[in-house]
Amino acid sequence: IVLQTEVPAIAELTWFIAMLLPFNRVMRNPTLKTEIADKELGENYSFGFPMYAVGQCADILIFRPELVPVGEDQVAHIEPCREVARRFNQLYCGVDPHTQDEDYVNAGGLFPIPKAEVGRVGRLPGVDGRKMSKSLNNAIYLSDTAKQIKKKVGKITTGRQTMDEPGDTTNLLFDYVRAFIHDEGRVAELEKKYSSGDNIGDGHVKAEVAEAIEAIVGPIRERRAEFDSPEGGEKILGIIRDGTRRANEVAEETLILAKRAMGLDFGARGLELR
Repeated sequence: IVLQTEVPAIAELTWFIAMLLPFNRVMRNPTLKTEIADKELGENYSFGFPMYAVGQCADILIFRPELVPVGEDQVAHIEPCREVARRFNQLYCGVDPHTQDEDYVNAGGLFPIPKAEVGRVGRLPGVDGRKMSKSLNNAIYLSDTAKQIKKKVGKITTGRQTMDEPGDTTNLLFDYVRAFIHDEGRVAELEKKYSSGDNIGDGHVKAEVAEAIEAIVGPIRERRAEFDSPEGGEKILGIIRDGTRRANEVAEETLILAKRAMGLDFGARGLELR
């Protein structure tokens, strides 16, 4: 766990990355386009607004990862990072542009070309079918009680009327079945019974989903309760400090190596790794 604002190397790398990304490429960022449209900004936004998207690349590349865990809707955000990593390695490390992505570091590059790692469930809508969001009050939280989870799962609608009516297993309810019930045999059994109208109601399926979610959330909720005290707060701060310290060690090294590759490794910080 890292407090990003306490890792100054990220901000410095952001400026170097900004020199490698064309402005029109930055403005194709899906989040920026959505924010501009939703808030009706037109061209009335600050210089720092598009820099946020550049900073996202620095957030990732500063730690030189090979894999970046993301949701399905975030995959597009990784592509500019991949472009920057290739461009930097080619321009400043002499890597041949025809090099395969997985071979860039072995070919002398500083940055691995990061890949998006989408989990087993790439995207999960809220219980009302819209994008899961706190502001829409359609999310299930890690702090929810078993009763709250059951109530929220109960809000999922399918349009099905009776237990003997064949159901569509591509509906939202079965998105939750496949996301949280990890027994593939049981999932297949539920899908078969539901699709054939074999005397299984939405309520029965929802109960199994709620139970499966509680099995995951329950231990997390209990663990969270251990930190819900002044002593627990100090433990959390300790975890953040330790993570941030380790992050700074890696980030500083990356920045020094990047500046060295760019011919900018002057000053005390640039001498540390010599």
